[in-house]
Amino acid sequence: MNAGSMRHRVELRTPLFANQSGEANTTYSSLGTFWAEVEPLRGREYWQAQHENSEVTHRIRMRFVRRAKANANLVAYYGDREFEVMTVIDPGERNTSIELMCRERVS
Repeated sequence: MNAGSMRHRVELRTPLFANQSGEANTTYSSLGTFWAEVEPLRGREYWQAQHENSEVTHRIRMRFVRRAKANANLVAYYGDREFEVMTVIDPGERNTSIELMCRERVS
């Protein structure tokens, strides 16, 4: 893992579901802000990701965060952009880094 490529500040949040007056209201709790690499999938990677998960558009690489690996329904914020985490991958099962396969939410 090249530390120089991790130049993006990404905030990870996990949803907290609260039921207020009979309707579902989703609020988020922050897991923290981390240095990461945010990159769009391109070419062959994008084509393969479309077959595995039809909405994956970006990959976020970062150092290992145990809380992120245990929680699959995360939301990542990079600047004013919002990414829904579709899959959390621990390459090589070594607990040194994680890859978040995401789709960008358009508001």
